[in-house]
Amino acid sequence: MPTPDDISALELKGGQVIKDTWYQKLVSVLMEMYEDTSPLRGGRVVEDLIPSVDAQLNIGSQVYRFNQVWAQYLYVSVGLEAASAKISTNLVMPTSRPPSPEPGSAYFDPSTSRLYIYDGTAWKSVSLA
Repeated sequence: MPTPDDISALELKGGQVIKDTWYQKLVSVLMEMYEDTSPLRGGRVVEDLIPSVDAQLNIGSQVYRFNQVWAQYLYVSVGLEAASAKISTNLVMPTSRPPSPEPGSAYFDPSTSRLYIYDGTAWKSVSLA
């Protein structure tokens, strides 16, 4: 995704001669913006992000930081640049153990009313009281 500096570098001044290099940069920036599905200034991602790999979307870069993300289901892998993730609406947890858990995987067991977190070797029950 082009940075704001990339875009402002294309600004034309009065009387400026348009060169081939300027046009090539413009086309490059426009193509990047067209091909990238990241929202620049907010908005909603209304596609399935997981589990189908071909439907994953990039919702940010090192340049942009998102203060709030609203989602029914939120799966975050790497690159979250916040000290913490705050969930301001419903978080729906899976109700069964994932078949191949990774450290940090979680699920809610409705039969015991307990939340479980996988620590890399075993499932640990989390006390909610």
